[in-house]
Amino acid sequence: MTFVKPIRIEPAFDDPGKIRAMFERYAPYRALAAYAPEGIKDEAHEEAMRPVDPWFRGDWALGGEPLVDGADLILHNKRFLEAAKAAFGTSCVNPEFVAVNINGPMPACTTHVDNASFYGATRIEYPLPFLRVMGGSGLFEAWRVVCASTISWFYEGKGGNFDYWPEGLDGPMLSEQPPFGNVALC
Repeated sequence: MTFVKPIRIEPAFDDPGKIRAMFERYAPYRALAAYAPEGIKDEAHEEAMRPVDPWFRGDWALGGEPLVDGADLILHNKRFLEAAKAAFGTSCVNPEFVAVNINGPMPACTTHVDNASFYGATRIEYPLPFLRVMGGSGLFEAWRVVCASTISWFYEGKGGNFDYWPEGLDGPMLSEQPPFGNVALC
């Protein structure tokens, strides 16, 4: 697996107010739990359902095409594209999707691993739970598409660190600290 050094992008957007306004314009958002397959159980308490955190998501671009007006400001953000090129040492980057998250106050979540993409098997053709199984199985690594992910924040309060493992779950954890007024990490 390829590991790259994270690149902090600050400022993330020329007009962050325009991006923030989009969040209100395209509300409401689905609870992240709606993306999970039905019947997921808490393994520690076999009868209990998994708790639902105040985490909501919307898709603004898919397959390299904006799904909502203004999504191209994120999908084709020059700073994001240049950071992805620098991170991977390439001149070719093809932006694929924009997923937005809105999180309320909540305890630290379990470790989240982004959904894998494979040649011929992406979030366009297959549901996310299926891609999670493909990625977790390790059987499809020869077809994995290495992707750059850029995450941006609009939060200026206290707390809410962003912890991540740029070298995989066996490597060291790094943290980004608030405030996150107009910041991104590729």
